[in-house]
Amino acid sequence: MSGVKAKYPDFAAGEVVALPQFAEPGRGALGVAECGASVPFNVTRAFYLYDMPTDAVRGEHAHHETHQFLICLAGAMEATLWDRTGKRSITVDSPAMGLYVRPMIWLTLVNRSPGTICLVLTSTNFEEADYIRDAKEFAGLID
Repeated sequence: MSGVKAKYPDFAAGEVVALPQFAEPGRGALGVAECGASVPFNVTRAFYLYDMPTDAVRGEHAHHETHQFLICLAGAMEATLWDRTGKRSITVDSPAMGLYVRPMIWLTLVNRSPGTICLVLTSTNFEEADYIRDAKEFAGLID
């Protein structure tokens, strides 16, 4: 299969990656998130967010070591990323794009539409010690 080649940007806060898409009339579309191509790490864990009310807030934490890759399979989420360079927001609203979030980036997600389903791929299994859940603590770590 050939498709869109992933590009890893220079900015620190997060990276929007075009995901290869293959569509056939009458059959639908196939989206691909492949480790080493569009996903720049080996996936250890996958989870998904769903059944969220509009304007529900998720995330609100950073990771010491975990890399994340978010794909909004349906609906739309606003992702606000905060690192030592500042804050910026990105709308994640297409299964044709992924958002790569490196470690030490505070991520806040806000659901922006009914029926949103967001797939999150991570480089590690869940480990509470990897989470930074206090914004003041995080601010001190990135100064």
